[in-house]
Amino acid sequence: MSRAVSRDDFGAELGYLGFVQELRFLPNRKYRWDFALPAPLKIAVEYQGFVGGSHGQGDVGHASIGGMLRDQHKWSLGALDGWLILLVNAKTVGSGEAMKMVYQALTARGVDLDRWLRGERTA
Repeated sequence: MSRAVSRDDFGAELGYLGFVQELRFLPNRKYRWDFALPAPLKIAVEYQGFVGGSHGQGDVGHASIGGMLRDQHKWSLGALDGWLILLVNAKTVGSGEAMKMVYQALTARGVDLDRWLRGERTA
C-alpha cells in the first residue's frame, strides 16, 4: 500500500536522519546531491521526478536527454569518489521502499541504526 509523500516531506524525514539538501560534493564541479550524508558516510539520495515527456514545455532540466546524460555523469563521478547513491521516486517513497533503502545504506556503511535513530550520530 502506497501513501502520498511529497518530495519535501521525504526530505524532512531524511533531515531527521542528518541528511543535508543540495550538497555540492566535488570541488571542481557544480554537481549537487538532492540529499546527502557527507563524508565519512558519503550516502546520496537522488529523487527522480517526472521524466516521461514535455507537457508542452519542451525538453527541460532532468527530463531532457541532455539532463539525463548529465545526471548519469554525475552519478558515475560520485561513485568513483566513493559515494553510495540511491535513486528514488514518488512510488518508492510512497511505498516506504526508499526509506528501507536509506536504512540499508546506513547499515552498509557500518552505522548502528538503533543508536543513529536515537541521535547518536557517529560514523
